[in-house]
Amino acid sequence: MAVIAGSSSGAEPVVWRTALKEGLLAGFVALMLTVTLVGFKTVPAAGGLAIETRFIDVGVAVVLLALGRIGLVLVREGNALPVLPGAIVVAVAGFFIPMPTVFLSFFTVATGTILALR
Repeated sequence: MAVIAGSSSGAEPVVWRTALKEGLLAGFVALMLTVTLVGFKTVPAAGGLAIETRFIDVGVAVVLLALGRIGLVLVREGNALPVLPGAIVVAVAGFFIPMPTVFLSFFTVATGTILALR
């Protein structure tokens, strides 16, 4: 059986599958670590302390982390072209979409910029 040089028809699904697997795993680990550390905040209340939830912050951070990991895997495997438009969109969105905290805006812009430059 002959193998045609330059044919990568079988390699592409493996790269995307690996990227999605690593991205979802990184997102799951980030979710498990941040849901209790970042998701709940104690604030002073009239009778003592109250718990304030910040699940939007956790969700945005987890999604950005998972997308960033997918992008890094694709760049590592030589598929940088599909990552560039997404990274630019994420960086620009960090400027224009109002985020709950300043840190998330910075994190969004930094994530997109770093991926675009890689």
